[in-house]
Amino acid sequence: MTWLFPLIRFGALFASLLGYVAFARAFLGVPVYFSYVFSLSVITLAMYFAGLAGVLATAAYVVFGLGFVLLLIVVLARRLASAFPRPTLNLINVLFILWFWVAFASLINYRLIHYDNFSHWALVVKQMLVTDRIPDAASALIDFKNYPLGTSSLLYYVCKIVGRSEGVMLVGQLMLITACFYAFCGVMRDRKRFLLAALLGLGASIMSFFNISIRVNNLLVDYLLPLLSLAAIAGATESAKKYAVACLASVPVLGLLLVVKNTGVFFAMPAFLYLLYAGYPSRAHRRFSLRALTWLGGLLSIAAAFVPLLLWNAHVNATFAGETSKFNVSLSTLRTLDLTNLYAMIPDKTPEQVQSIISLFFQSVTSPQQLATQGILLVNLLAVVAWLNARFGFGLRWKLLRVLALCDVLMAVYYAGILAFYLVAMPTGEALRLAGFERYAASMVLFIIGALALCLTRDVERSLYVQQGEERDYRAFKSLTTKRIYQSATLAVFTVSMLFLTTDLYGMNALQEGYPNTLPAHAETVLGNQWAQGDANRYLLYAPDTDRQVTDDYLLYVGRYMLFTPGVQATAKTDGTLLDDVQGYDYFVIVETDPAIQAFMTANTGLTGDVGVYAVADTFKAAALSAPAP
Repeated sequence: MTWLFPLIRFGALFASLLGYVAFARAFLGVPVYFSYVFSLSVITLAMYFAGLAGVLATAAYVVFGLGFVLLLIVVLARRLASAFPRPTLNLINVLFILWFWVAFASLINYRLIHYDNFSHWALVVKQMLVTDRIPDAASALIDFKNYPLGTSSLLYYVCKIVGRSEGVMLVGQLMLITACFYAFCGVMRDRKRFLLAALLGLGASIMSFFNISIRVNNLLVDYLLPLLSLAAIAGATESAKKYAVACLASVPVLGLLLVVKNTGVFFAMPAFLYLLYAGYPSRAHRRFSLRALTWLGGLLSIAAAFVPLLLWNAHVNATFAGETSKFNVSLSTLRTLDLTNLYAMIPDKTPEQVQSIISLFFQSVTSPQQLATQGILLVNLLAVVAWLNARFGFGLRWKLLRVLALCDVLMAVYYAGILAFYLVAMPTGEALRLAGFERYAASMVLFIIGALALCLTRDVERSLYVQQGEERDYRAFKSLTTKRIYQSATLAVFTVSMLFLTTDLYGMNALQEGYPNTLPAHAETVLGNQWAQGDANRYLLYAPDTDRQVTDDYLLYVGRYMLFTPGVQATAKTDGTLLDDVQGYDYFVIVETDPAIQAFMTANTGLTGDVGVYAVADTFKAAALSAPAP
């Protein structure tokens, strides 16, 4: 029965969300498929502003209750039927609900493994839940205080209503991911042509295949960057005939995108440009004043989307003044920039190190072993083949090739930005091994796959012999032959999509089955998973440096997360210095044992060195007494 109450709370959370969705559809004219990501973005930004204002806990319950109030308003105004027109449970909606609940079942009890969950993304949500406020200068647990709190605000809200656990955090993120994919369906005009939905599903499933490094089974936000951008593009397409609605509805989604991560600006740029482009039908054949008003509406929407980011930057400057960031560029260096001597921008790296970083970067970009490179080559090949087949096989003029060219230019600019980031902002040690490159590159590859899937769906729909909208005609195909081709293509595309998605879910579940053998599992077994602050004890954690888990601070961050205290350090030493080091701590914790630490413990404490927590004052008392006086 332990699952019953969380399930009831999730049901209440979804009901509250439906209130926002219904109100957005009935009173604001937000398109059907875009309404969920719009509503979640509004909720997230409300919590984000509440965090900046210092009223997180109160805001969570107000936002939750407001959803029911909005639903009641829609019912009393007799607009529920317009908000949820029949048939609500069509095939597309049923498949989305099914996929969400399958993923929900996989994630609700999921345990985090990835390094970055413990170094920041899960840790910051945990601190917000424990303290009911966003991190400030005194938050010793949070190292990367200048990271925006976009998705963290949503996860705080979900956990505050449902219950705090890593699984609930993952489901909260899954809600936003599912809403983004649902928004993709807005590019379809004829929603009864299941082939179009199958093509979008194929694009989404290919994205999942090239998303191994940033799956939905961790809280890394790199997956959300392309999804929110693509959702905004799809939403602008769905509401293009009502440009005022497109501008209004885009603001919260793009505003959220800009505070998901510092690199969100780059992913927002294509969406900004598309929003302006989507206003073309509203500007065509109209007098100058109306065209100017349309341009103004688009530009004001873009400016409004920057408000959350500007407020965050103001908060960082005021709250963390004098603190240096891990990724830091000196403004004084930028002011004195000499284009003839670019090495002056990189004072912490020697020319030899710069050359090494550049060489490794280009080697990685061009390596066929890189999944991102494979993805770029594959989508270029498939897009070119599809365009050639349409152009010379059927005489169709698709826009796919133009979109592909724009995406390739975007990828080149993005790669240039990543290289500049490694050279200028990233610490030397991490830059020399291109830390996080696969994840950064994957984000843009996912955007390109998604953009091409949206474009291909539009091209295919325009190419159908019989164009139909909501009003159906008795004839939907040119002939029985074309109908059979359509049915076969739909079945094939849908089958491949399901295979990709099933493989992705299988991979996630396989990773979780191996959780007991991971470092976080070993640490949790020994330390527990604490959700209370105030532990002033100092802990020294030991584990062998397998796969650099100590050198790269994996053990350190896992220990801090599990114990929820900054008084944690990690070591892999077993030489004579360890006996001196351990005297500066209250507890010595063996997270993973090996012959070296067993020999050390036997020699200095008479114990076997098993996994466990050892009070230093008791365990090492004899060793401390026998140590020579300083």
